[in-house]
Amino acid sequence: MTTAKWSPQAISLPSNREILHVLPQNFIVDGQEHIHDPVGMTGVRLEVETHVIEGSAPFIKNLTKVVNQAGVHIEDFVFAPLAAGLSVLEKRQKELGVVLVDLGAGTTSLVVHEENVLLHTAVLPLGSSHITNDLAIGLRTSIEVAEAIKLEHGTA
Repeated sequence: MTTAKWSPQAISLPSNREILHVLPQNFIVDGQEHIHDPVGMTGVRLEVETHVIEGSAPFIKNLTKVVNQAGVHIEDFVFAPLAAGLSVLEKRQKELGVVLVDLGAGTTSLVVHEENVLLHTAVLPLGSSHITNDLAIGLRTSIEVAEAIKLEHGTA
């Protein structure tokens, strides 16, 4: 088994992508790895391993324009699974390891935490409306009946 050594690198994003979050995972102080909080340490070189979350720049600009036209000021954008995690996950769960799955109508998003560090995020283009459509096709029924069946008998 081989392990890959992390190496410092710059990232370049296409012009149609925008960075939403840069979340530190671990710090490295003078070559000493796996430091979660370097505050108070002394060193010459500080490095950071981060998790970068980016989004579609045109989508963000269009959404901003529409919301501003409605007379509402946008303070900031937050990746929805991170917001969901802040509202439902406890610190202890994030320390022990947890996966939060947010099943929406058109997408399913997830975040993975371990040792109070965000390890992974993903958005899958499958949601609950896909399940409803599959039920309607499989049972040869209407979308309304399939939705009622899903809500009454579906469990996770």
